This record gives sequence, C-alpha cells and structure tokens, in this order.
Amino acid sequence: MKIKEYDYSWCPEGMDEQCIELCRVLNQLPGVETHESCKGHGQHPYWIFFRCTNLGTLSRLGRVVARNYSDNNWEIVVDSVDGDPYGCFWLRTKSILTDEKLQESLKQLIDSIYYWFDNNFDEYFSFKY
Repeated sequence: MKIKEYDYSWCPEGMDEQCIELCRVLNQLPGVETHESCKGHGQHPYWIFFRCTNLGTLSRLGRVVARNYSDNNWEIVVDSVDGDPYGCFWLRTKSILTDEKLQESLKQLIDSIYYWFDNNFDEYFSFKY
C-alpha cells in the first residue's frame, strides 16, 4: 500500500496541528475514516476517533500499537455505537504526554504504520473465509 505524502486538502480549519499528520495517514488506510481528534492539551490523553470497516486494516493497526512493536504509549479502544454496526475505535495515548514526548511518539507511530502497511505484509494480513 502506498500512502500519499502531502495531501492536506481534507484538513478542517482549527484542527489541532499535532493530529493532522496522523489523521491524514489513517484516512488513507483501507476502510478507515477519522471523525474527531484532540492532542490532549495537557488535560487528557491524545486521541483520535475513527471508524474501521476492514478487518485486515484493524489487525495491522493492532500490530502498530502492540507493546512488542511500539514504544508502548498507544492503545486502540473499541466502543459500541448505536446505529453503526462497526462501532467506534479510539487510537489514543495511554497517558498524558509532554509535547516533546508526544512528538517523538507520533513520529514512531506513523513510521510503524508505514512499516506494517507495506505490501510485504499483504498476504499475512489477508483474511479468507
């Protein structure tokens, strides 16, 4: 899978700058659509709400945040949503991070997304029922 480099035309005005790049990357993954995001502002963890209709994509994202493949700052939380059979997912930090630590962790997370969504893993993450 090839993730495009610099298309920010989708970005809403007023979006937290620290959320833009990760949302841009997530929105290019098969079956992913981000809905809300917040950098936390020192009050709560960083988070992005997203919908995912592709099991292979969700499996890869699980690998991206797995503690043995990441800096262990991230988790994906599943929540049910009335009226949407796919539910809602949160990609969020496990704790409040300083701006410096958040920037480092975001870079590592995005690099990991590029790694796990490389075509080399397509067969491994394909599901045949």
